[in-house]
Amino acid sequence: MSKKAFALPVSIVAVGFAWLLNASDVLRTVDWVWTALLAVFGVQAFLVGGWNKLTFVVGPLFLAASGLSIFRQLGRLELEREIPSLVILLGLLWMSAEFLRLPTPRWLAEEQT
Repeated sequence: MSKKAFALPVSIVAVGFAWLLNASDVLRTVDWVWTALLAVFGVQAFLVGGWNKLTFVVGPLFLAASGLSIFRQLGRLELEREIPSLVILLGLLWMSAEFLRLPTPRWLAEEQT
C-alpha cells in the first residue's frame, strides 16, 4: 500500500480524535478541530509529498502552527508573538532545506524547466 493511501484514513482518525476531545471537554478552551487539522496537514505533507524541499518546510511549519495554536488558545502565547514565530520558523526551515540540498518536488522541477 502506498503512502498516499494512508492520507485520508489518517485525516479521518485525527478529526475524530479532535472531535472526541472537544465532546469530552478536555481542555475545553482549545478548538481541537482547528488544531488537529493543522497537524494533519503537516503529517499529510510527508505522506503525500514524500521527502523533499517543499515538504521539509510545509510539514513542520503546519505542525508548529498546531502546537503554537494550543498555547495561544490556552492563553500562554499572544497572537502578536505566534505569527512572527511562525514567520521566523518558515525562514529557518527554508534555509535548512536549501542547505541540506533536499530534492525539489518533481512537479515543481518540471514547471521550472
